[in-house]
Amino acid sequence: MNMDLFGIKKRKAALEAAKLREEKILIKVKEEYKILKARADAKYSESYNNARQRQNDHDNKCPKCSSTNVNDRIQRLQGEFSGSISGSRSLFSGSLYGHSSGKIDTNEVNKCNDCGNEWKKYEMHHSYPSEILEMYFQQLVWLMEGYKEALEATIDKNDLDEPYSSSEEKRKALLDKIPVSYRYKDTLPWFEGISIEAVKEIALKEIWKDSYDSYHRDKLDEAWDEPFLINYMNLKHIVI
Repeated sequence: MNMDLFGIKKRKAALEAAKLREEKILIKVKEEYKILKARADAKYSESYNNARQRQNDHDNKCPKCSSTNVNDRIQRLQGEFSGSISGSRSLFSGSLYGHSSGKIDTNEVNKCNDCGNEWKKYEMHHSYPSEILEMYFQQLVWLMEGYKEALEATIDKNDLDEPYSSSEEKRKALLDKIPVSYRYKDTLPWFEGISIEAVKEIALKEIWKDSYDSYHRDKLDEAWDEPFLINYMNLKHIVI
């Protein structure tokens, strides 16, 4: 009986230790999520400020004569409109009813007051922080797929256009290309200091939490089953 009691206490202690470890990991994951969101906010600010600068340069200086004597104007109204009216009338009373639908768009342009030149206003395009986060996680999956493809590559001996003489040569060539790719240079620094556990939890619970994102979740799950991928990506586990 004492042995059974000892065993129960031991199992209980093990469960409590595992629960405590999970809680500590979750705290670390939340901290690292804040780091990634701060990076996304900084990237957004940089992107927005650059877009505003391009907008100012484009809209406030005439591309024809370089004058800065510029104002705004609406070049034209354009759109479509449709509808109908019906009803009835008598000598002393009547009623009308109907409906209409359509849209009218304005075509705003810049106009140079010196030479009269007109040019279309700059259209700002930039990504919001949540979109930036998703983009980097997407690039991480693509990078993992690139490594997996390179490490599993083989040659087709029957292909006359096969440029490699052996599978080893092909794998090395494909792996050598990855560190100079934009995804490698841009993506890995973004995840610097972020643990494997945080990447997985954030991806599955925040970035791709919806059912239609199953493709990305599955790809990420596959990656954790490939230790060589983690080594090449230089990702680390949380140490408690």
